[in-house]
Amino acid sequence: MKPRVLIVEDDPVLQMLWEDDLGSKVEVLSALTIQQAEELFANNPDVALVVMDACLYDSGIDTIPLVRKIRKTFHGPMISSSGNPKYQKLLREAGCDHSCKKREVPEKVLEILAL
Repeated sequence: MKPRVLIVEDDPVLQMLWEDDLGSKVEVLSALTIQQAEELFANNPDVALVVMDACLYDSGIDTIPLVRKIRKTFHGPMISSSGNPKYQKLLREAGCDHSCKKREVPEKVLEILAL
């Protein structure tokens, strides 16, 4: 069985590209909104890794509460994916273990999961 990876990213094109890059090695759960992310996380307790975008609603960094909520029960790796180093730092302080630029997400996921 492939490991499940929850990717929280509001750009559907990136979601599709990442799923194409990762789909042969992991099962990608794609969330475009915070609500979708919460539902997918709640319904998939076997998630192996979470990728978190910093900004989902064009209102600045808005996923910090979601990172903290997931961290209450999830002890696996979390990656903050942002081109903004300040946002990467804030998400790491909220509970992400790793950070990378968006173009590096597939490579980082495979590296962390040793695939």
